[in-house]
Amino acid sequence: MSAVAAKVAADVAHGDSLWSKAQRKFRRDRVGLCALAVVLVYAVAALGVILGWWATEWADVSGPKWGPMSADHWFGTNIIGQDIFARALYSTRTAFEVGLIVALGATLVGALRGAIAGFFSATWMDEVVIWLMGVLDSVPFILLVAAIAYSLQGSPWAMHIAMIATFWITTARLVRGEVIKLKGLEFVEAAHAI
Repeated sequence: MSAVAAKVAADVAHGDSLWSKAQRKFRRDRVGLCALAVVLVYAVAALGVILGWWATEWADVSGPKWGPMSADHWFGTNIIGQDIFARALYSTRTAFEVGLIVALGATLVGALRGAIAGFFSATWMDEVVIWLMGVLDSVPFILLVAAIAYSLQGSPWAMHIAMIATFWITTARLVRGEVIKLKGLEFVEAAHAI
């Protein structure tokens, strides 16, 4: 029995699942825990804005022009007297929404295209996906996002679509490589042989 198989057998005997091991590792990762705390703070701020608990007065003109920081206006006011703190808090909703939709969409598109390219490796489908990734990688992504968003102007989803269209490439490369690796393992060949 190899060392890896002995380790897996010991983990199974102790009742350690992959989830419990990942959870234990994550609890020891201080940077990861700090990042999770920051994301949770932004999520709570965005949820509060969505539910109307705070920042409902973000568009109200309630202060003086270029007002300084005060108890009423924590970050001061802008040129027309709007509260900058309320506007910043309200913007977390949009930022969180765009970030979440783009991350999920890019992961889904990249995983799907990468899996197709990996499963059909060395065929025309793989060549098309690799060619598309190469073409999109050759254009600076900020210019590509700007061009796609400009071509879709008027659509409320223009920025989402533009960012998903450029951010899926890294996920597709990783998934393609993993699928090709898994295709070559012995248990897959044994399944094909059966």
